[in-house]
Amino acid sequence: QNIDGISCSFSEPDLFMFYTSDSFFEVRSLKDSLATRILSMEPSCICSTSADSFIIGFKTGFISEFDYNLNLNTTFTFPGRSKAHNGEIIQVTSSNICYMISIGTDKSMNFWNMKGLHISTMTTTGQFTSVCSSSLFIWVADTNQRMYVIDSSNSSGKEPFKTSSSFNIPDIIVAMAPFGEGKGCIASLKSGSVIIVSTRGVLSHL
Repeated sequence: QNIDGISCSFSEPDLFMFYTSDSFFEVRSLKDSLATRILSMEPSCICSTSADSFIIGFKTGFISEFDYNLNLNTTFTFPGRSKAHNGEIIQVTSSNICYMISIGTDKSMNFWNMKGLHISTMTTTGQFTSVCSSSLFIWVADTNQRMYVIDSSNSSGKEPFKTSSSFNIPDIIVAMAPFGEGKGCIASLKSGSVIIVSTRGVLSHL
């Protein structure tokens, strides 16, 4: 079986969860299998959290959090709906500011607290493709080849987040991660090249 997604634990670096295309999930250490489970929905993404858990996004628009024994902790639901997004979940990522951020094919990015409750939403005319978060800033990119930066340094994580800057990027971003002191990120482009960005623009195109 091919592994479709994998994420390492925050607190235990030798512990990780992976899943396959047939919805088989396993939590294991480098030596032992700790838990396995087959879920009823097809997964699309995964991340680990600081609360010793894993969050899974599904192609159905649902997002659920599981402990290391693959017991269900929380299901994230948008107000008035039974699921998190109206469309496939593209990415879930943990955040120091609001616990978890998700983006979906419904052109929205949702912010969540650790109880699975919705905090706020940001939308785009294109589609969000990738998001990353440091303790200071959140970067999110879309198919319009725009990067949006949210200054989260003064946020309590309980109110709507607002874009502090935005700028053009040379291609669609498929993955990115913060680096250094959390004031920049490195991003992989659809073309195969890499860019380094600050909170104000592209610093380098490699």
